[in-house]
Amino acid sequence: MPETTVLRAPPGARMTTPLCRIAQELAAQQGWQRYGIAFVLGALLAAALPPVDLTPVVFAIFPLYLWLDDGSDTAWASARLAYVFALGHFCAGLYWIAAALFVDIAQYWWALPFAVLGIPAVLAGVAVVRGGGLVATSYEYGLAVIVLAVFATVNLIRLRTHDNPSTEEVSL
Repeated sequence: MPETTVLRAPPGARMTTPLCRIAQELAAQQGWQRYGIAFVLGALLAAALPPVDLTPVVFAIFPLYLWLDDGSDTAWASARLAYVFALGHFCAGLYWIAAALFVDIAQYWWALPFAVLGIPAVLAGVAVVRGGGLVATSYEYGLAVIVLAVFATVNLIRLRTHDNPSTEEVSL
């Protein structure tokens, strides 16, 4: 199997197309700006979820995130970036938990920090651990592992919802 660096343009290569310039600018980001962009991209990805349902935003956000991740020097830097990206996604995507607490905010004010940052932080950690294991395995065994994982996940979801009376539509 060829090295992954063979499939990429070498760093510093001169490319003049607009998308290549965007990719190089994102990969060149450092420090808090890099993590801020990852957080915002994750939050924008939540627009693909209901009630907004802008599903095509997925095709714009993930390439930007991958270009941002191309600037990672080590696997740990990539994992930190993935954590911040997932944190932004879960903070924006789970807003409804915090909104539900405002029904009786005088009684549930203490749970607001857990709903806004605690649950998304835990879920982002789980996403990074799961994704990191998949990426580490894919480096050893290739792209087939990622395809197999996606195929297995889709089939498990189909099996779970197939012939399940709780997932059928109820007509009135």
